[in-house]
Formats: sequence, C-alpha cells, structure tokens
Amino acid sequence: MAKKVLKNTGQKELVRYTKTQLASAKRYQGKKDLITALLEEGKSYTTEEADQLLDVFLKGKVNAC
Repeated sequence: MAKKVLKNTGQKELVRYTKTQLASAKRYQGKKDLITALLEEGKSYTTEEADQLLDVFLKGKVNAC
C-alpha cells in the first residue's frame, strides 16, 4: 500500500487512484473486469477501498431462481 508521509505533521496520507489506474494495475490484473464494473468513473479510491468493494461483491449471496 502506498502512503505519503507529510513532513510537517508526521501524518500519513493515503494515496488515491482512479478507476482506470486501478484497472491497469498489476495487483488487479485478474480482476480488471470487476474493477471496471464496480468502481465509479470520476471517483478516486484507495487500494483498501477497492479491495473492500471487491470482497463485498465476491462474497455476496447468489439468488436462487
């Protein structure tokens, strides 16, 4: 996970990525179709947020016919 440390405050700032950046990342190589379907265009996400959205979708219930 990428983090930027702010020099003056010592706080960590999480790096945010666009849908396109996450879809082209090696980390999500096998899940590119899910990334493009689940994430919204124009929003930015941390890797933790993207992972959480993928987990919720993948662990969701399947409706029986």
